Amino acid sequence: MKKLIVLAVMLLALIVPNRVAAEDQEVSADTSVALIATRTSTYYASLPTVVDVLNNSVDFIVKVKGDITADKQLNITSGETATLSDSLGRSSVTVNVSHSGGPFTYDELPAEYNNSDIVTFTLTHATLGAGTYSGTLPITISLDNASGS
Repeated sequence: MKKLIVLAVMLLALIVPNRVAAEDQEVSADTSVALIATRTSTYYASLPTVVDVLNNSVDFIVKVKGDITADKQLNITSGETATLSDSLGRSSVTVNVSHSGGPFTYDELPAEYNNSDIVTFTLTHATLGAGTYSGTLPITISLDNASGS
């Protein structure tokens, strides 16, 4: 039985002509071939994990790198305020947040981190009293449609 099945498959291979893949074509003259490539956007940000806010005004930077499509821009943002709370019960202190730099388009985004393609965050607050204060500043890193897209 096995031999019969193998013989049938061999006969079918001889009878059924080879098929050309759907994308292939037969031509009898000069022609051209379409070339395509698709690569997805990649991007990274390097930022500190801890910022000492003892001084009333503190700057920190976020470096960026990547390769994004021409219809996108990389944005690094945060809220306008954050809160410092004292672990021993003193009143919380509001930190005002501003940033400069970005958004970055495909031709502005470097392939490697450098000191010129950055976002600078400035944190300002009232004088802190004695205590141990802590808080968090959520940073949003987003790939959005480029202006005009």
